[in-house]
Amino acid sequence: MKKVSVASYGSTKEVKKMNADLEEALEIAGAGKYQICHCLLMVMALTASLMEVLSYSFVLPTAACDLQVPVHLRGLITSIPNIGIILTAAFWGRMADNYGRKPILLLACMAAGLFCFIAAFMPNLVSFAICKFFASLFLSVPSSLSFAYAGEITPTRRRDLAVLCVNGLLTVSSALSPLIAWAVLSIDWRVNLGAINFRPWRLLTIVYALLLVLTSISVIFIKESPKFLVSKGKYREALEVLRYIYSKNSGRPQDDYYVRIQIITIYLLLRRLKFLSTNAC
Repeated sequence: MKKVSVASYGSTKEVKKMNADLEEALEIAGAGKYQICHCLLMVMALTASLMEVLSYSFVLPTAACDLQVPVHLRGLITSIPNIGIILTAAFWGRMADNYGRKPILLLACMAAGLFCFIAAFMPNLVSFAICKFFASLFLSVPSSLSFAYAGEITPTRRRDLAVLCVNGLLTVSSALSPLIAWAVLSIDWRVNLGAINFRPWRLLTIVYALLLVLTSISVIFIKESPKFLVSKGKYREALEVLRYIYSKNSGRPQDDYYVRIQIITIYLLLRRLKFLSTNAC
């Protein structure tokens, strides 16, 4: 390890220029303000997806007359989000591993929110169910990826605590779903829009949809998982993320982050072995 001088707060101190793996680099970046904001956003994503799943219990009874929902189909309609999550969980997991946590979470929340928003204006049961089904195909992303995303951005010594807090806050925030439903559905009113009567259950559907859209917009302002970036060989981008986290947590300039990520991938090792065998011939 090589010692270098780093200026911080107007003084000069001796630090070590370190070669570190990703976990060590995360430890040095620290756990603080950035992880708190990041985990709160993951709670928001989880809450938005959970509210969408729970919304059927509040929307269907009040929408039964407008949509002419037969009694024998109510159970099937209520299970739509669970069907979509089960069908697409493995697919979205692979997509997140290939294209990144941030873009997939952003895309899924926005798509689910838009389909739910459109569903609020559907005139009959078939069109409403189709829109809700398409929305459910994206719900497995915020409902599962958020836990991994929260863990990957947090140092090892605080990772279990971060995931535990996210799960605990999700349990508490689930109480918001019936509270919102009670506030919106407590007064019966209607507005004639021609093809449809706009009633409280449609407004409630829009409210739940907007939570997903707001989550998607908020994801724009967070950083990609450094673990994903390292797995794709994007070491420079991973280091920039770690510097940003360090700066937000410590309040110091990003240049004070004194770590180089040292990683030897199997791919690079195989290339080296191939090069040596070629020269030997």
